[in-house]
Amino acid sequence: MFAAAPEPQVQPNSRIYRLDATVLVFSLPIFTRAGVGKGHARHVFTRTADRSVHELEFGAGSLPDRAHGLNRLGMIRETVAEAGAGILEANYFGFMTASKEESLGEAKRALANAASQSTFVAIEGQSRPGEAHSRRARFLSNARTGWNELEREAEAAVRNPALTSGESHIQSGVSGAAAPTFLFALWGAMSSGQARLKQTYVYSGAQYELTTSRKPDPRMGRRFAERGLVTRPESVIVLSGDTHNLRTGAKTPFRIWTQEASLSVPLRIEYQPRGFLQLALEAEG
Repeated sequence: MFAAAPEPQVQPNSRIYRLDATVLVFSLPIFTRAGVGKGHARHVFTRTADRSVHELEFGAGSLPDRAHGLNRLGMIRETVAEAGAGILEANYFGFMTASKEESLGEAKRALANAASQSTFVAIEGQSRPGEAHSRRARFLSNARTGWNELEREAEAAVRNPALTSGESHIQSGVSGAAAPTFLFALWGAMSSGQARLKQTYVYSGAQYELTTSRKPDPRMGRRFAERGLVTRPESVIVLSGDTHNLRTGAKTPFRIWTQEASLSVPLRIEYQPRGFLQLALEAEG
């Protein structure tokens, strides 16, 4: 008789976050409001005999009742298969509100003119050895559409030729392995143990550079321990860095607090999507 195949080893990890927003003027904080939104992160790691599979997801959005009626949200999900030679294949899907506010004045006008419908952008892509391709779609939906329904609409949009902007193809990856995607590259930076790291990843038809540095942060570790989020304050590290779009030159700075554990999801995330806005997501439990 043949021996039964071993059961896959599955390790899930997830967190829910409170979203706080800070308005900046000349890089100085002038106003902060807590609880303007919610977020979540999830990492499911499955190991089989010949490969490991990472399922990663991150999403965040405003609560219109707490954000003056403004509804801004986004989600990205990745499935990455790897073996000893590197990434075999990575697939991703996501959607976000197509907001264009580049200044505080434009943001105020958006608050004053909140529409019943919003424009969203959906993205779907794959990274394989030697190449990466993706397609984008724009679609309209009710400004207060729920996450589950919005995800269904986004999936339908990227499969509708009338809504997509065509496919993008780029050469990527080295030595027979596929290039990493965004969340996987970020997880790699958190789990690598290297003080400084520079990686190139692909997303939405472009190549990005992810530059990070890490160091222990016992002060924040004690804060998280007081809230029962960690048992060892000395295990908390802060990862500082930025994402750099190599095509447009745009950079987005961020800081992430996590534990020295390979499958840990962040305890806190700070990033600056606009020059006038800083967002912070802190784990609720």
